[in-house]
Amino acid sequence: MTKYNSLITAILLLCNLLSITNAAEVTLSEQMVRAIDNGNLTEVADLVKKVDVNFKQDGVSLVERACFKGHKAIADILVKNGAIVANYCMVPGAQKQIMREKLLACGLEVTPVGNLAYVSGFTTRVLKSSELFFLRHGNTLATENKIFTDTDNKVAFLTDKGKSEIEQIAADIISIKPDVIITSSLTRCRESLEIVLKKLESDEYLVKNVELVESKAVRGICHGAWEGKNKEELIGEDLLTWFAKWNSYVFAKSPGGESLAEVIIRASEFLDFIDKNYPSKRVLLIGHGSFSWALTVLLRVYPDPSNNDYNIKYGALKKLY
Repeated sequence: MTKYNSLITAILLLCNLLSITNAAEVTLSEQMVRAIDNGNLTEVADLVKKVDVNFKQDGVSLVERACFKGHKAIADILVKNGAIVANYCMVPGAQKQIMREKLLACGLEVTPVGNLAYVSGFTTRVLKSSELFFLRHGNTLATENKIFTDTDNKVAFLTDKGKSEIEQIAADIISIKPDVIITSSLTRCRESLEIVLKKLESDEYLVKNVELVESKAVRGICHGAWEGKNKEELIGEDLLTWFAKWNSYVFAKSPGGESLAEVIIRASEFLDFIDKNYPSKRVLLIGHGSFSWALTVLLRVYPDPSNNDYNIKYGALKKLY
């Protein structure tokens, strides 16, 4: 009997130890959740080696929670320590290989983690147009509230701030004397063009000679199912897709939308169009941020093609070539 009592006591002690261990694990996981919610980068860095980084609370993973809260640095730490982001929406495999080849033809390669890098020794593209400028449309309610949109809707028109931004830059456009102005077909770009044209009225030569072209090719990235939403409204896999796109993974795409790789390829084809139709011309484009970023990558305007922070600011003018 004593033998059985000892065995029972040992089992109870073991169960108690397991219970204490599990309680500690739960406590650490809860601490991690609170640290992420509070944006406490130091605490997350301390806990990341002590918890399961793929732990889920109420079906939401730690990296999803970090993305939802907008804590990019925390999401980075989690991913570097094994958090899984493999289920974000991606370009299909066969299509991806075709895109890789097209990007290589543009002097761009995709790194193992999905970022862009310049191919060393590749000659920077030479355009037939004499100069190429890009004017990004002014601010809208969508941009001011970080809403994804690539259509015309009630939040996609220029605000007073957006109109003021274009008015302030219009004098610089007169000074470059464009031969051709190509604008996106979306209203925020048309509105920007109207403000520019009003300023150009003071220059008789430009009024008579500038050619105006409207093109869907210079539109921004298609957001698909994200249209009309901001990042706080994205849930589940969309959050992981947001994180992937946030880090410039060129093949990541929102459901039904475009990847950065697709925008770059579209921009390359547009440069072919300019070469064919406007050789030796000063060309001004009025368009959207993602398209301007793609052009800067193709023309090697900036040193790091994986950094999409190089976007031209709203209402700003940039010489690309």
